[in-house]
Amino acid sequence: MQKMAKTLGRSLLIILSFVLFSGCASKIEVDSLMNMPSESGLSLNQLAIKGFKGNRYGITNNVLSAKIKAGLMHQGYIKIYAGSPYILVGEISPSRVERKTWREKHEGKKETWYSYHASVKQTLTVSYSVIYRSQTLTSGSETFSYSKEKDSYDSYTKAKERLRSNEEIADILTDQAAEYIVKQISPYKAKVKLSYLTGDDENIDLGIEYVKKGRLKQAYSIFGQVAQNTGSIEDQAIALHNQGLIKLMQGKHADSFELMSRANLIDPRNLDILDSMKEVENYKVLNDAHKSQTGR
Repeated sequence: MQKMAKTLGRSLLIILSFVLFSGCASKIEVDSLMNMPSESGLSLNQLAIKGFKGNRYGITNNVLSAKIKAGLMHQGYIKIYAGSPYILVGEISPSRVERKTWREKHEGKKETWYSYHASVKQTLTVSYSVIYRSQTLTSGSETFSYSKEKDSYDSYTKAKERLRSNEEIADILTDQAAEYIVKQISPYKAKVKLSYLTGDDENIDLGIEYVKKGRLKQAYSIFGQVAQNTGSIEDQAIALHNQGLIKLMQGKHADSFELMSRANLIDPRNLDILDSMKEVENYKVLNDAHKSQTGR
């Protein structure tokens, strides 16, 4: 599991590396919303959240559990089911909120004045485990910190008023902890930049414009028409490559790899396509392994 987790973590960098490829064609970067695998390598259909131990210094286990549940439901990959044999448990360990004030003296040529300072700090350590019939499928721990300092030339009170309240700090820390755990145990959506290739056929650029507007079905059709009708093998390969990126965005890794492979066969001189094909293959293998845990 640990080896799988590290490999899946590297897959995120693989996708981001699309913007760094070197090759023959010009490229247009497009922000793309993609489905990412969980960062621990876990893949589940359902989950029961049994809560977290710990409840002090203004940070409650019930609040964290509720935020994790909301995050999982928002991603939409895991059904929250109280009777599930897959169980999320954990523990929270917040520190005491530390607030300090101090004064600094400033010497001028004609006068002396003071500045008043206030700071606040709190940390939250969260550990979690996903258990299936007494077997730990994955686990982890992370510490989150909040630390701010404010100042005023008027008074300590003014400086302190500019700091967040204990309740606001607790909300920020539990938000961060919930997001961390959601990404550890569930696939999630993330924005990355994908590099679409351009060619001599102006319809390729038109297809990319449709991609930018989120009209993927129309963009896919435009690239398909270019691939079928162009007399240029370079443009045909580029159009297939761009179709492959659309399939990648949609999470259809086998289709993406097939399109990239066809593009590479048509124009093996285009190193951008070759690089894309290799990376899509790696991503497909990782996701196949990711899904095989639950037989999906």
